[in-house]
Amino acid sequence: MTRHRNKLLFSAFLLASSLCLGACQGSTSDTSPMEEDTEIQTDVEETTTDTSYDASDTDEMLTTISEMFSTASQNVTDEEEALLETIGESYDSYIQSVPDITEFYENELNTADDLYRTMAEISVDYFKCVSAQGLEDFDTWDDSLGDFYDAWDDGMDDYYDAWDDAFDDIYDHCDDLLDDAYDNGLSYDDYSDAWDDMYDEYSDTWSDMYDLYSDSWSDIYDMYSDVWSGFYNGESDVDAILDKVTVEDSEKENSTDENTSSDDTERATENTDAGEASDEMTDGMRTEFKEAMDEYEAFFDEYCEFMEEYKENPTDAELLSSYSSIMTQYAETMESMNALGEEDLNDAELAYYIEVTARIEEKLIDCY
Repeated sequence: MTRHRNKLLFSAFLLASSLCLGACQGSTSDTSPMEEDTEIQTDVEETTTDTSYDASDTDEMLTTISEMFSTASQNVTDEEEALLETIGESYDSYIQSVPDITEFYENELNTADDLYRTMAEISVDYFKCVSAQGLEDFDTWDDSLGDFYDAWDDGMDDYYDAWDDAFDDIYDHCDDLLDDAYDNGLSYDDYSDAWDDMYDEYSDTWSDMYDLYSDSWSDIYDMYSDVWSGFYNGESDVDAILDKVTVEDSEKENSTDENTSSDDTERATENTDAGEASDEMTDGMRTEFKEAMDEYEAFFDEYCEFMEEYKENPTDAELLSSYSSIMTQYAETMESMNALGEEDLNDAELAYYIEVTARIEEKLIDCY
């Protein structure tokens, strides 16, 4: 039962992540635009996304973006189908195909990394092209940036759905094969070892793919937002706009680092106090578990309030600015939730977990 409870925690984390990002079509991070590249270390040769376009034609770049993500989405679906055939319908064929599954996951990570890097390059070219066409008429350049947002966001969303569905299908198939093998005489130790290895690889790679997606969406959204604000304020040099934001973020980071020592000391004291109270129980639950769940729900209450305001005025500069802060809080909240997934839940905790996540799901659906 333990692994199924942990699996429930992980599945709910994916659900919350998908719904949260789906509402605003992405997430943000603390990094400035393209300040930090996500690196995935694998033994698979790096792939490249074959794209060519006229950097002086916005329509052609929009078409390139759509086709690029459409091709990537179809490719991952085709590769999934081929892998499922390789895995076959038996435990023995599954065991033989484990290296193929590993290769599939590593190839998808490399493909996604290359795809997002290419998207970032096209983004900058697109912004420069819009600027070169003139910023005298607000509606003209605003519509052009809006067309970019739609093409990029829709493409990212479709590609996310494609690899997420592929990963889920592969996981479900392998899970069924292992369960069938156990039901037909496979020893528990062999079953448990094989299942844990399969699940760990699936969940670890899903998390890496999600991080790539989230970081890329955040970086490009930050660029889009910064360029929009720059154009609105009469600035036309895209490189200067993005460089200016990078410098400002760097100055903020340096200012924060100056206070790190005192903050770390305070946190150490707080952590010591928390450790002494770790055995406390509230309503049959570990106190830290209930507090984490309450914080989890409180965040989504705040997020849904933000989304209601955002839907009414998606170009409000103050809202765009606060979004980054909200998603930073989201990352911190999900980090706390992830830590809970490594512990067994007692009956009271499991019941409260299901209750809270059900309420959150309903709130997220209502705020669409």
